[in-house]
Amino acid sequence: MKILARNNELFVILLFCIGIFIYGLGINKITDSGSLSSQSFFIIGGLLFIFYHYKKFNIIDVKNLMVPIITFSIVFILGILTYFDDIIKHSFADIIRSVNQHIVIYFILFTLCYFVAKYAKQSLVHFFFFFFALLCLFEVLTMTYLGVKNGFLLHPLNAPFFFKAVFTYNIWILAPLAISITSFVVFKGKFKIISIVLFSLSIAAMLANSERSFIVAFLAMIFVPFIFWQYKYKRLAILALPLIWLFSVFAIYHLSKNFPPRWDFAHMIDNFIVVWNTPPIEMGKYDASCFDNNVMHFTYRKESIDVGMSDIQWEHSSLSRITMTKSTLLAFLDSPFKPHTINIFDIGSYLYSYYNLYNHQNRVYIDDKYHKVNGYNSPHNFAVSLLFAYGLFGFISIITFLAFLLYIFYTSIKQNRSTITRFVALSSAVFIVGISIQSIFDVIYPIILQPIFIMFGFVFGLCMRRD
Repeated sequence: MKILARNNELFVILLFCIGIFIYGLGINKITDSGSLSSQSFFIIGGLLFIFYHYKKFNIIDVKNLMVPIITFSIVFILGILTYFDDIIKHSFADIIRSVNQHIVIYFILFTLCYFVAKYAKQSLVHFFFFFFALLCLFEVLTMTYLGVKNGFLLHPLNAPFFFKAVFTYNIWILAPLAISITSFVVFKGKFKIISIVLFSLSIAAMLANSERSFIVAFLAMIFVPFIFWQYKYKRLAILALPLIWLFSVFAIYHLSKNFPPRWDFAHMIDNFIVVWNTPPIEMGKYDASCFDNNVMHFTYRKESIDVGMSDIQWEHSSLSRITMTKSTLLAFLDSPFKPHTINIFDIGSYLYSYYNLYNHQNRVYIDDKYHKVNGYNSPHNFAVSLLFAYGLFGFISIITFLAFLLYIFYTSIKQNRSTITRFVALSSAVFIVGISIQSIFDVIYPIILQPIFIMFGFVFGLCMRRD
């Protein structure tokens, strides 16, 4: 026990490194029962740290954590209120269990990591960030290897280790991109060359992964340092950013005209308004699989088939996201302040029951009677999912939490703190923008969210240090 007491901080950081490494392998539950999981290493390590260092905590920590406490509390209360929803009834025990799994655990992970990063030895805190960066490099090399082996921009082949799909590799694509973009901005001399190499490898890994949402997120991430970092002629650069962004979009628009349907962004941009203005139940007229028995994977609504195939054809993956997003938004607008469900993966079944009672024309064109879901089990749009699940007040609370983190990171950069702190803060700001953009195009699983909140808590704690 004396050895543990004397080296408790080292032991905690080692537990954290083991935990984040297991996340990096795509493992959530280590045992079949779930009694031991990746998050267990952080909970055990965090509680151990509190046991030995709780006397250091003070009223300043309460002030630091006030915004997270308030925003999480609002979402928590809204989650409890879903008990009174009459579309799908859950027992109160199920509600509490779901609240703990989808709300409370993220706050616990965030808070524990905050305390460790704020009060542990600075060298150990820096070591954890260094370990995370090495893990990101390991993930990038692994994905790049799969790209060389299987091909780039091929969907959905390249998912390494125990990851179930390319989109669950989320943080391990966006975090290396954020780190490499930041290293290019922050470091000089020979380190700039290393940064270019890391940046190139991160791009290769992104293309090997082939998830389109990561590419869209990347196009937003590269502009973040121009806003957050301190440099000469900053105002002039910020004024030029809209022109650079428009030029980038214009270039991609014209280049994509010769790409396959999955990558033909020009076709999507040209026809988006027409498709979006179509009732969700009729959007199947843009999906060729509705009219081809040889490729039919689903049963489709007769409302789409009856109107006939449109001259505009849209590939199924992105079209299904558009129809589910609109269908979910229309249900949200029916009662924008009402929380509907805690688990975003219940939205598909919730809307299936909801549209059996109201506004039949707003259900999606995919008729999955077997699973009884509205297209898929979620809209594949995390931002809209949160908006529908927790209502307008809950969504504003989540946005406030992310905006608060961005403000803290920006303040740390502006205060000319240590190079490591500024580097980590800028990387995290770039990452938040990336994850926010990417969340519009896909769903975020717990195996992605948990390490995200762990790193958010750690970076937040580092930025709050005063040593």
